[in-house]
Amino acid sequence: MSIFSKFQRFIWNLVLLLRDKAIRLDNDTSQSMESTKLWKILKSHPVPLIVEVGSNDGVSLSNSHLFIFHGWRAILIEPVEESFLRSVHYYNKFPNVTNVRSIVTNRF
Repeated sequence: MSIFSKFQRFIWNLVLLLRDKAIRLDNDTSQSMESTKLWKILKSHPVPLIVEVGSNDGVSLSNSHLFIFHGWRAILIEPVEESFLRSVHYYNKFPNVTNVRSIVTNRF
């Protein structure tokens, strides 16, 4: 890759970073602003419930975190014990959050 190409990539990444900071909603911890995009569509949904399968710790790269902070009820499903326990610890004062340690599969 040429120096010019590296510079172009650097500038492009900088533009994306600045753009994301300008339009990302507070408490959106999703990877690519999925929560911000979904919030604009779903914020007036009559049933404020979100289910996240594979929720990790409920915060890092979470698609549900923004909704939880807006008072939505959330069911967070995570099979990995360490991540599940971090989620339980973080959301222990949120009565609208239910953590479930389980795996979701189509196999029996």
